[in-house]
Amino acid sequence: MLSFPYTKNKFLSMPLARQHKWVGIWLEQIYKHLLTQELSEKSQAIFFENYRRILSWLQDPLSLETSSLDQRLLLEFVSDRFHAHQKQTELGLSESEFLPKVIQGDDLSDEPWKAVIPYQIALDRFRSAFNVGSIFRIADAVGFQQVLLGGTTPGKENSQVSKTSMGSTNWIPEKKCLHLAAHLKAECEQGLPIIGIETVEGAVNHTEYPWPQQGILCFGNEEYGLSQEMLGICTDFVQIPMSGRKNSINAANAVAVIAFHIANVLQQGNKSC
Repeated sequence: MLSFPYTKNKFLSMPLARQHKWVGIWLEQIYKHLLTQELSEKSQAIFFENYRRILSWLQDPLSLETSSLDQRLLLEFVSDRFHAHQKQTELGLSESEFLPKVIQGDDLSDEPWKAVIPYQIALDRFRSAFNVGSIFRIADAVGFQQVLLGGTTPGKENSQVSKTSMGSTNWIPEKKCLHLAAHLKAECEQGLPIIGIETVEGAVNHTEYPWPQQGILCFGNEEYGLSQEMLGICTDFVQIPMSGRKNSINAANAVAVIAFHIANVLQQGNKSC
Protein backbone atom coordinates (compact mmCIF):
# COMPACT_ATOMS: atom_id res chain seq x y z
CA MET A 1 0.00 0.00 0.00
CA LEU A 2 2.81 2.44 0.86
CA SER A 3 4.87 1.43 -2.16
CA PHE A 4 4.06 3.20 -5.41
CA PRO A 5 3.21 0.56 -8.09
CA TYR A 6 5.43 1.95 -10.89
CA THR A 7 9.12 2.38 -11.50
CA LYS A 8 10.45 5.72 -12.68
CA ASN A 9 10.90 4.58 -16.30
CA LYS A 10 7.41 3.06 -16.51
CA PHE A 11 5.88 6.11 -14.82
CA LEU A 12 7.60 8.63 -17.11
CA SER A 13 6.54 6.68 -20.21
CA MET A 14 2.90 7.60 -19.49
CA PRO A 15 1.13 10.79 -20.60
CA LEU A 16 1.17 13.44 -17.90
CA ALA A 17 -2.56 13.17 -17.16
CA ARG A 18 -2.20 9.42 -16.65
CA GLN A 19 0.75 9.95 -14.32
CA HIS A 20 -1.38 12.15 -12.09
CA LYS A 21 -4.23 9.62 -12.30
CA TRP A 22 -2.04 6.85 -10.86
CA VAL A 23 -0.64 9.08 -8.14
CA GLY A 24 -4.24 9.88 -7.22
CA ILE A 25 -5.16 6.18 -7.10
CA TRP A 26 -2.19 5.52 -4.81
CA LEU A 27 -3.09 8.43 -2.51
CA GLU A 28 -6.73 7.31 -2.41
CA GLN A 29 -5.67 3.88 -1.13
CA ILE A 30 -3.63 5.49 1.61
CA TYR A 31 -6.47 7.86 2.49
CA LYS A 32 -8.97 5.00 2.87
CA HIS A 33 -6.48 3.12 5.05
CA LEU A 34 -6.08 6.19 7.28
CA LEU A 35 -9.84 6.33 7.86
CA THR A 36 -9.64 3.11 9.86
CA GLN A 37 -6.03 2.82 10.98
CA GLU A 38 -3.19 5.18 11.90
CA LEU A 39 0.24 5.00 10.31
CA SER A 40 3.21 4.56 12.61
CA GLU A 41 6.03 7.10 12.42
CA LYS A 42 8.06 4.55 10.47
CA SER A 43 5.22 4.00 7.98
CA GLN A 44 4.73 7.75 7.62
CA ALA A 45 8.43 8.15 6.87
CA ILE A 46 8.14 5.51 4.13
CA PHE A 47 5.08 7.25 2.67
CA PHE A 48 6.73 10.68 2.58
CA GLU A 49 9.91 9.23 1.11
CA ASN A 50 7.94 7.60 -1.69
CA TYR A 51 5.89 10.72 -2.30
CA ARG A 52 8.98 12.94 -2.47
CA ARG A 53 10.38 10.61 -5.12
CA ILE A 54 7.15 10.79 -7.14
CA LEU A 55 7.18 14.58 -6.93
CA SER A 56 10.74 14.63 -8.22
CA TRP A 57 9.67 12.52 -11.20
CA LEU A 58 6.86 15.02 -11.87
CA GLN A 59 9.29 17.91 -11.33
CA ASP A 60 6.81 19.25 -8.80
CA PRO A 61 8.39 22.06 -6.73
CA LEU A 62 6.34 21.19 -3.61
CA SER A 63 8.66 21.11 -0.60
CA LEU A 64 7.94 18.37 1.94
CA GLU A 65 9.84 19.11 5.11
CA THR A 66 7.92 16.75 7.36
CA SER A 67 7.92 13.00 7.80
CA SER A 68 5.41 12.78 10.67
CA LEU A 69 1.95 14.31 11.21
CA ASP A 70 -0.89 13.54 13.57
CA GLN A 71 -3.80 11.55 12.13
CA ARG A 72 -6.04 14.50 11.27
CA LEU A 73 -3.29 16.55 9.62
CA LEU A 74 -2.10 13.53 7.66
CA LEU A 75 -5.64 12.91 6.38
CA GLU A 76 -5.91 16.55 5.32
CA PHE A 77 -2.52 16.41 3.62
CA VAL A 78 -3.33 13.24 1.66
CA SER A 79 -6.78 14.59 0.70
CA ASP A 80 -5.36 17.93 -0.50
CA ARG A 81 -2.66 16.22 -2.55
CA PHE A 82 -5.17 13.75 -4.01
CA HIS A 83 -7.32 16.62 -5.25
CA ALA A 84 -4.28 18.45 -6.60
CA HIS A 85 -3.37 15.44 -8.73
CA GLN A 86 -7.00 14.74 -9.65
CA LYS A 87 -7.29 18.19 -11.20
CA GLN A 88 -4.39 17.32 -13.49
CA THR A 89 -6.08 14.18 -14.82
CA GLU A 90 -8.56 16.23 -16.89
CA LEU A 91 -11.31 13.76 -15.98
CA GLY A 92 -13.75 16.51 -15.05
CA LEU A 93 -15.29 14.71 -12.09
CA SER A 94 -17.10 16.62 -9.37
CA GLU A 95 -15.40 16.62 -5.97
CA SER A 96 -18.35 14.76 -4.42
CA GLU A 97 -17.27 11.69 -6.42
CA PHE A 98 -13.78 11.55 -4.93
CA LEU A 99 -12.86 10.50 -1.42
CA PRO A 100 -15.02 9.17 1.42
CA LYS A 101 -16.01 11.86 3.92
CA VAL A 102 -14.06 12.22 7.17
CA ILE A 103 -16.87 14.12 8.93
CA GLN A 104 -18.73 11.87 11.35
CA GLY A 105 -21.48 12.25 13.93
CA ASP A 106 -24.54 11.97 11.66
CA ASP A 107 -27.70 10.66 13.32
CA LEU A 108 -28.46 7.45 11.42
CA SER A 109 -31.75 6.78 13.23
CA ASP A 110 -34.46 4.88 11.36
CA GLU A 111 -37.15 6.81 13.23
CA PRO A 112 -39.56 8.95 11.15
CA TRP A 113 -38.44 12.54 10.58
CA LYS A 114 -39.59 14.86 13.35
CA ALA A 115 -39.52 18.58 12.59
CA VAL A 116 -38.51 20.99 15.34
CA ILE A 117 -39.60 24.18 13.55
CA PRO A 118 -43.08 24.33 11.94
CA TYR A 119 -41.97 25.93 8.70
CA GLN A 120 -42.07 24.66 5.13
CA ILE A 121 -40.02 25.69 2.09
CA ALA A 122 -41.85 26.19 -1.22
CA LEU A 123 -39.76 26.22 -4.41
CA ASP A 124 -41.45 27.87 -7.39
CA ARG A 125 -40.28 26.37 -10.71
CA PHE A 126 -36.69 25.68 -9.68
CA ARG A 127 -34.42 24.28 -12.37
CA SER A 128 -31.14 23.52 -10.59
CA ALA A 129 -30.95 20.05 -9.06
CA PHE A 130 -27.90 21.27 -7.13
CA ASN A 131 -29.92 24.08 -5.52
CA VAL A 132 -32.81 21.77 -4.67
CA GLY A 133 -30.52 19.17 -3.12
CA SER A 134 -28.77 21.84 -1.07
CA ILE A 135 -32.14 23.12 0.15
CA PHE A 136 -33.16 19.65 1.33
CA ARG A 137 -29.94 19.53 3.32
CA ILE A 138 -30.68 22.96 4.82
CA ALA A 139 -34.22 21.83 5.76
CA ASP A 140 -32.66 18.91 7.60
CA ALA A 141 -30.09 21.12 9.34
CA VAL A 142 -32.66 23.57 10.74
CA GLY A 143 -35.42 21.02 11.35
CA PHE A 144 -38.09 22.33 8.97
CA GLN A 145 -41.21 20.31 8.22
CA GLN A 146 -41.02 19.68 4.48
CA VAL A 147 -40.12 20.97 1.03
CA LEU A 148 -42.85 21.85 -1.46
CA LEU A 149 -41.82 21.40 -5.09
CA GLY A 150 -43.74 23.60 -7.51
CA GLY A 151 -44.18 22.92 -11.22
CA THR A 152 -41.32 20.93 -12.73
CA THR A 153 -38.94 21.44 -9.79
CA PRO A 154 -36.85 18.24 -9.51
CA GLY A 155 -37.21 16.16 -6.34
CA LYS A 156 -35.70 13.10 -4.72
CA GLU A 157 -36.24 11.07 -7.88
CA ASN A 158 -33.42 13.12 -9.42
CA SER A 159 -30.03 11.53 -8.70
CA GLN A 160 -28.24 14.90 -8.52
CA VAL A 161 -30.79 16.21 -6.00
CA SER A 162 -30.32 13.10 -3.88
CA LYS A 163 -26.54 13.26 -4.08
CA THR A 164 -26.31 16.97 -3.27
CA SER A 165 -28.71 16.55 -0.34
CA MET A 166 -26.22 14.08 1.19
CA GLY A 167 -29.08 11.59 1.56
CA SER A 168 -31.46 13.92 3.41
CA THR A 169 -34.09 13.36 0.69
CA ASN A 170 -34.51 9.92 2.29
CA TRP A 171 -36.25 11.45 5.32
CA ILE A 172 -37.17 15.08 4.66
CA PRO A 173 -40.79 15.01 3.40
CA GLU A 174 -41.38 16.45 -0.06
CA LYS A 175 -44.67 17.34 -1.68
CA LYS A 176 -45.01 17.69 -5.43
CA CYS A 177 -47.37 20.55 -6.30
CA LEU A 178 -48.01 20.89 -10.02
CA HIS A 179 -50.13 23.93 -9.14
CA LEU A 180 -48.13 25.34 -6.24
CA ALA A 181 -50.07 28.61 -6.08
CA ALA A 182 -53.38 26.78 -5.63
CA HIS A 183 -51.90 24.66 -2.84
CA LEU A 184 -50.52 27.73 -1.06
CA LYS A 185 -53.82 29.59 -1.45
CA ALA A 186 -55.58 26.75 0.35
CA GLU A 187 -52.98 26.83 3.12
CA CYS A 188 -53.39 30.61 3.41
CA GLU A 189 -57.15 30.21 3.79
CA GLN A 190 -56.43 27.95 6.76
CA GLY A 191 -54.51 30.80 8.39
CA LEU A 192 -50.95 29.79 7.53
CA PRO A 193 -48.68 32.77 6.64
CA ILE A 194 -47.28 32.56 3.11
CA ILE A 195 -44.04 34.54 3.14
CA GLY A 196 -42.37 35.42 -0.16
CA ILE A 197 -38.62 35.94 -0.13
CA GLU A 198 -38.34 38.51 -2.89
CA THR A 199 -36.95 41.99 -3.52
CA VAL A 200 -40.29 43.67 -4.24
CA GLU A 201 -41.45 47.09 -3.13
CA GLY A 202 -42.36 47.05 0.54
CA ALA A 203 -40.38 43.90 1.35
CA VAL A 204 -39.07 43.94 4.94
CA ASN A 205 -35.44 43.14 5.78
CA HIS A 206 -35.28 39.60 7.16
CA THR A 207 -33.71 40.78 10.43
CA GLU A 208 -36.56 43.25 11.04
CA TYR A 209 -39.52 41.06 10.10
CA PRO A 210 -41.64 39.75 13.03
CA TRP A 211 -41.39 36.07 12.18
CA PRO A 212 -44.53 34.10 13.14
CA GLN A 213 -44.33 30.74 14.91
CA GLN A 214 -45.13 28.89 11.69
CA GLY A 215 -45.38 29.54 7.97
CA ILE A 216 -44.37 28.68 4.44
CA LEU A 217 -41.33 30.35 2.87
CA CYS A 218 -41.63 30.89 -0.89
CA PHE A 219 -38.56 31.10 -3.09
CA GLY A 220 -38.74 31.85 -6.79
CA ASN A 221 -37.06 30.51 -9.90
CA GLU A 222 -33.30 31.15 -9.98
CA GLU A 223 -33.62 33.46 -12.99
CA TYR A 224 -37.07 35.05 -12.78
CA GLY A 225 -37.93 34.96 -9.09
CA LEU A 226 -41.49 34.36 -7.89
CA SER A 227 -44.18 34.19 -10.57
CA GLN A 228 -46.92 36.81 -10.72
CA GLU A 229 -49.41 34.22 -9.50
CA MET A 230 -47.23 33.46 -6.48
CA LEU A 231 -46.69 37.14 -5.77
CA GLY A 232 -50.45 37.55 -5.54
CA ILE A 233 -50.78 34.83 -2.92
CA CYS A 234 -47.99 35.76 -0.49
CA THR A 235 -49.25 37.46 2.66
CA ASP A 236 -45.88 39.15 3.37
CA PHE A 237 -42.60 39.81 1.61
CA VAL A 238 -39.15 39.60 3.13
CA GLN A 239 -35.81 40.41 1.54
CA ILE A 240 -32.16 39.88 2.37
CA PRO A 241 -30.40 43.26 2.27
CA MET A 242 -27.52 43.45 -0.22
CA SER A 243 -24.45 45.65 0.19
CA GLY A 244 -22.65 44.75 -3.04
CA ARG A 245 -23.25 45.44 -6.70
CA LYS A 246 -25.37 42.35 -7.23
CA ASN A 247 -28.95 42.44 -6.01
CA SER A 248 -29.23 38.73 -5.24
CA ILE A 249 -27.38 35.63 -4.04
CA ASN A 250 -27.60 31.97 -4.99
CA ALA A 251 -31.05 30.52 -4.23
CA ALA A 252 -29.81 27.83 -1.84
CA ASN A 253 -27.68 30.41 -0.03
CA ALA A 254 -30.73 32.61 0.36
CA VAL A 255 -32.68 29.71 1.85
CA ALA A 256 -29.84 29.12 4.34
CA VAL A 257 -29.74 32.77 5.41
CA ILE A 258 -33.49 32.92 6.04
CA ALA A 259 -33.88 29.43 7.54
CA PHE A 260 -31.11 29.76 10.10
CA HIS A 261 -32.30 33.25 11.04
CA ILE A 262 -35.81 31.92 11.69
CA ALA A 263 -34.42 29.04 13.73
CA ASN A 264 -32.41 31.46 15.85
CA VAL A 265 -35.36 33.85 16.37
CA LEU A 266 -37.83 31.13 17.32
CA GLN A 267 -35.41 29.25 19.56
CA GLN A 268 -34.44 32.45 21.38
CA GLY A 269 -38.12 33.32 21.76
CA ASN A 270 -38.91 29.91 23.24
CA LYS A 271 -36.09 30.28 25.77
CA SER A 272 -37.45 33.60 26.99
CA CYS A 273 -40.96 32.25 27.54
